[in-house]
Amino acid sequence: EEEEQEEEQEEQEGAVGDCSHVTSQLNDSADCTQAGSFPPATASTQTAAVTLQKHWRAVQARKIYTTLLLEQFEREEAEQREKMLQQVREGELLVECHRQRQMLEELLLAKGISQRRLHYCASVIQQAYRRYRRRQEEKDLDFLYTEDEEEDDDDVEEEEEEYGRAMAERY
Repeated sequence: EEEEQEEEQEEQEGAVGDCSHVTSQLNDSADCTQAGSFPPATASTQTAAVTLQKHWRAVQARKIYTTLLLEQFEREEAEQREKMLQQVREGELLVECHRQRQMLEELLLAKGISQRRLHYCASVIQQAYRRYRRRQEEKDLDFLYTEDEEEDDDDVEEEEEEYGRAMAERY
């Protein structure tokens, strides 16, 4: 209520014009009294005007302070939100990176298992082929010696040489 009264008084003083300030009223009391706007200033009116001015400036200062405080609070809150969003993004990236790393490890493990199995299968096939070739060579050698034992030794030597050449060409 006091503030409302003070504001009303301030408005009334503001309507006067160039006699609105108390200090100017005291200095120029003759001019104001001649115009008929104010009675002569007394000590009590001067004290009241100073008190009123003090309270009005305090109200204005509190308004400015709360405005500045609100602006600072909003800035800090926006910064906090931005930091929080950044942390969320970084967390999502870390989770995605971890998933990708796990998938890569699983693929490498599966590839390693399939390669080991492939090498094992290849070695089994190679062993089987070597056994087959060995049996074929043994049959060819048995055939040479069992064919006709009455042939000359020269013919046998020639066939062995031909067989040796053929084997050398193959391998």
